[in-house]
Amino acid sequence: MSKKLFLGFAPEPHNLAKLLRLQHELHPWLNRNAKPVAVANLHLTLAFLGQVPPTEMERLRKAVAKLHKPAFSLTLDRLRHWSGPKILCLSGEVADPGLAALASDSQRLCHELGLHCSEQAFIPHISLFRKVKQAPEPVPEPISLTPHKLHLYESLSAEDGVHYQIIESWELTSD
Repeated sequence: MSKKLFLGFAPEPHNLAKLLRLQHELHPWLNRNAKPVAVANLHLTLAFLGQVPPTEMERLRKAVAKLHKPAFSLTLDRLRHWSGPKILCLSGEVADPGLAALASDSQRLCHELGLHCSEQAFIPHISLFRKVKQAPEPVPEPISLTPHKLHLYESLSAEDGVHYQIIESWELTSD
């Protein structure tokens, strides 16, 4: 059975606390049916891989293991609202060349493996709410991320919603 997969980064514990505080501060500014993303699901997606059949899992793991995975830092400092999927997220610019290279290499890997390739430019972001009708007014306090690992996540659907489970991790290198 195929697995719905993506590559991403988990926020450090101190940043999870900041993200939860931001959700709490923003909630009163949003429409009533806006739904906060569960703390266990907060992450920054590097590349959505789509449905990956079991026969391709080992090939995918080996390809990700071979990727150059440089350490990077990223500042998320603005709210972004995507009206189509009705998502409110905290986003930033790709200023670090290591992150830019990793994002580009991940899309190349997707193309080479015949997986989902994004048609849009990489915008680093962490989704905070779903079912949001419009962006709120407050300007958030910037959050600086310095992940230490790249994770392969599986998206699992359940009666109580979607859950993201880390199924493999690779250290980022500081070389």
